[in-house]
Amino acid sequence: MAGPTAAILVPERLTDDVLDDIRAELDRVADQREGNDFWIELRPFIVSFGEEYEGELAELANDGLPSVLGWTPADTFFFAAMRNDSVDHALLGQLCVRFARKLGGVIDFGGKVWPEPSLDGTAHVEAVRVERPSGLDGVLFAASYFVESGWYGTCHYGDATLLEAWLKQPNFRMVK
Repeated sequence: MAGPTAAILVPERLTDDVLDDIRAELDRVADQREGNDFWIELRPFIVSFGEEYEGELAELANDGLPSVLGWTPADTFFFAAMRNDSVDHALLGQLCVRFARKLGGVIDFGGKVWPEPSLDGTAHVEAVRVERPSGLDGVLFAASYFVESGWYGTCHYGDATLLEAWLKQPNFRMVK
């Protein structure tokens, strides 16, 4: 069964040198890596580079995320855990912290992870920045995105400090 996923949004394009650095770092943390497949503690994961779909980064800009980040995401890559136990969620979170810090990026949780802020509704809402959500260190960013005619959803993003603090909470789970 597939598990949780998360992306890292970065302020600079992923050059060949940066991609080589990411793969080398994965080699250091993984038990084994074969191309974009790797295993940590014998748990399978996948890494994928670039936009999940064409225009993804442009949509983030249109949704107002750069206004609260202070920079415009220039590239992205994501991790997928191939299993869904709590250890898979924790390992994914640890990977995201490591690479968000290394590359100065933020984690795209792929959905809403906190009850607030919720920007769901029938119209686009400006993106927001929340310092210390739920009393945790770090910053949470929320952007409204178009779901379908007449409906907008919320996607949450966080800095490495926030995810690191959240990882220590008993109710920690990434988005599946």
